[in-house]
Amino acid sequence: MPTLNALSVGRDLRLLPLRNQILRSAGYAVHSQTDSRYAVRMFIDGDFDLVVLCHSIPVKERNAIIAAIKAEKPTTLVIVIKAYEDDPGIADGSVHSLDGAKALLECIEELLSRRKGVRHIFSLPQMQRSETLPQG
Repeated sequence: MPTLNALSVGRDLRLLPLRNQILRSAGYAVHSQTDSRYAVRMFIDGDFDLVVLCHSIPVKERNAIIAAIKAEKPTTLVIVIKAYEDDPGIADGSVHSLDGAKALLECIEELLSRRKGVRHIFSLPQMQRSETLPQG
């Protein structure tokens, strides 16, 4: 199966590399960006199957990113990592940052399995359910 391309966007320079490592360990080709405008440009110029947005991006800005992505390529999956009970907006899915890496990967897998003809079985890294993504 071809490698799926993921765009990981967040402002926290401690969380972004960790999230990228989690996605890479599951077999995704990961590109990341800390600036929302550049992230949208990167998305438009690239070929991404998945976009993961961090809670470190303000909700209004996150929703603008999602709207731009969906306007350009509506079939791209967008997942929001939430820190509080903030609204994930028009994202395809969301996980709470305290739910950990496994929950993020399971959310991605669930969304991908809903797409007709697409099934990506990730290789879950050696992590326990209780492991969490650190708060920024």
